[in-house]
Amino acid sequence: LGAQVRDGRWLLAGDLNALPPGVPAARHLDAGEAQLYGEAESPISPLYRGATPALPAAEMADPARASKWFSYKPFHRESADRTIDHAFVGAGLTVESARVVQTGGAGGRGAWPSDHLPIMMEVRCR
Repeated sequence: LGAQVRDGRWLLAGDLNALPPGVPAARHLDAGEAQLYGEAESPISPLYRGATPALPAAEMADPARASKWFSYKPFHRESADRTIDHAFVGAGLTVESARVVQTGGAGGRGAWPSDHLPIMMEVRCR
């Protein structure tokens, strides 16, 4: 990433349709869905190396802790089953806290209007 991107006050968040680095698709998904993420290296690996991720890469790569960070819930599933939504900040910001909101939904009934769950973050300017 260029110097302006590395050093500035910026935030990038959204549906990047890519699994975090170090997370094999076959770990959580059936064969049909796993082939959607067939890259040898996650296409967002450069962001994880050159920016500050809001979500913890080590936890997302740990099978025992990964589900806390799942952000995509296919409409045909009961719960989220993978992380493909991400958030990153430049050096001018600090992530104070971040989480994926996996409960609640519209009116507290547990139904979200999207198949992507919200990422809530608190950031501070340096």
